[in-house]
Amino acid sequence: MRIPPLVATSLLLAVGPALGCSSSSDGSHESVSDAGEDSAVVDAAASCPDLLPPTCPSPEPSYEDDVLPIIEQHCYMCHADAGIVTSGSGVDFGSYAALYAIRGDVLSQLNACRMPPATALQPTAGQRTTVLGWLKCNAPDN
Repeated sequence: MRIPPLVATSLLLAVGPALGCSSSSDGSHESVSDAGEDSAVVDAAASCPDLLPPTCPSPEPSYEDDVLPIIEQHCYMCHADAGIVTSGSGVDFGSYAALYAIRGDVLSQLNACRMPPATALQPTAGQRTTVLGWLKCNAPDN
């Protein structure tokens, strides 16, 4: 089910901040502070560990067995075509093809700790390494 852009934007404005799903008009990602104050840009880069492997790991992480469960747990709340909540940006991880099409952007956002947003459930270092390794392998559908 596709949510019309106007409805998706309304949903995002209504419930997205509570879920950690938001972005500013310049593409930087924002989060709501614990105190409930106005949104502020999160500077995750200052504390972001470098977990990107220099080469494709061997064996390659499996999309279905290793990567998809992490994406479902940490990304689908905002980036799935499941009718729950969408980011309003058109960024959809609801299928392998959709994720593959934006794999470079996903790699840069995940590697810089800009996603998931600070207010959302964070992947462990191992989960982050698994997804980054899979992306380093050019995101195979293995």
